[in-house]
Amino acid sequence: LYAPSNLYKAVVYRARGLSAGLHTVVIERTGSKNASASAANVDIDAIDVVGVPVPDTYAPVTTYTADAAWSAVPVTVTLAASDQGLGVKATYYRVGGGAQTTYTAPFAISAQGTTTVAYWSVDKANNVEASRTAAVRIDSGVPTTTAEFPGGWVAGSATVTLTASDAYSGVANTWYRIGAGPETTYTAPFAVSAEGTTTVTYRSADVAGRVEGTRTLDVHVDASAPVTGDDAPTGWAKGPVAVHLTPTDAYSGVAATYFTLNGGAPAVYGTSIDVTAEGTDTVVYWAVDNVGNTEATHSATFRVDSTPPTTTSNAVASYSGTATITLSRTDAGSGAAHTYYRLDGGSWTEGTTMTTTAGGTHTLQFYSVDAVGNVETTRSATFDLLARYDHTHPAVVYEGSSWATSSSGFHYGGSIRYANGLP
Repeated sequence: LYAPSNLYKAVVYRARGLSAGLHTVVIERTGSKNASASAANVDIDAIDVVGVPVPDTYAPVTTYTADAAWSAVPVTVTLAASDQGLGVKATYYRVGGGAQTTYTAPFAISAQGTTTVAYWSVDKANNVEASRTAAVRIDSGVPTTTAEFPGGWVAGSATVTLTASDAYSGVANTWYRIGAGPETTYTAPFAVSAEGTTTVTYRSADVAGRVEGTRTLDVHVDASAPVTGDDAPTGWAKGPVAVHLTPTDAYSGVAATYFTLNGGAPAVYGTSIDVTAEGTDTVVYWAVDNVGNTEATHSATFRVDSTPPTTTSNAVASYSGTATITLSRTDAGSGAAHTYYRLDGGSWTEGTTMTTTAGGTHTLQFYSVDAVGNVETTRSATFDLLARYDHTHPAVVYEGSSWATSSSGFHYGGSIRYANGLP
């Protein structure tokens, strides 16, 4: 300000019609001083305010800048204060239940979970702003997913239930994959029906974007019944017969095998079914696996023959000249297959008719074998064969004169001394 007057308390500047609020008067030296002046200071006698000054009753306003969403990393908080009066004197904040701190620069919050930040400012008229609050949300952990499913073999299908939890931001999504299939968003329990062992993978992500490592489980499904075979004969068999069953199950395994014999009560199969009843026999059998799948019944029908044939002869006590003996055989089961005989300890011959002309006492031995190999105990028949020999047989030797014929046609001669080799 410059005025040529040097009067005491002279008014050198006046401003009228000032609005309510803060105004600043700045006094500064400009230009050059009077060359004849020796002082270097500017003296102000007074600054008069005409009217009633308005006091500063307005509190400051503090703004907060930070990521309000859940974050997997520390969050930086920036505070900025403004005041329409005398100006901001200081800004303060408190993290959680911590101590009041004077704000000087942006600060970071890394505590897990939700942290409340309180903040406010004070102006130069000591107007104190009402405390404001904001929430900082940090979740640097990952969710945890648990699975509920049958631990062993099940029949038909297995239900898998997934439950995900997250301590802070909460679960955003859960995914699963069955075998080599596509990854699917989990919304409800799901079924695994493929037979055998199937691997299920699953994982979850939280709201903060953290993804859990993939977890796995194995589901075991057995929807098929066992299959059982047998080694029973198909026709006649020599008794007793041992029938063996061979149950197999591709998945959960065979729990038990059952059978009935000739319509009897069911029994648990052990190592064999021993059949002794002669005639037609029927074995019915089935198996059950470890999850309860029951096989349809199978049956094996066969015939058992444990009794050998019976052979009889039509031999009589004596024969004259020629002996012909016929052997007859019977078998109530598989039927007679072979008959053998021998005369006087000779070689065995197969057949049912024996003929001899050798005179003397003879023993005929014989037996039969049926179709499944049952062998009859040897039987025998003893008989005499009376032979007529001509008087001229060289083995006949007479006493005295030789044999002669009289003119009347009657025979006469000496007595037989012996007959060599004749019976």
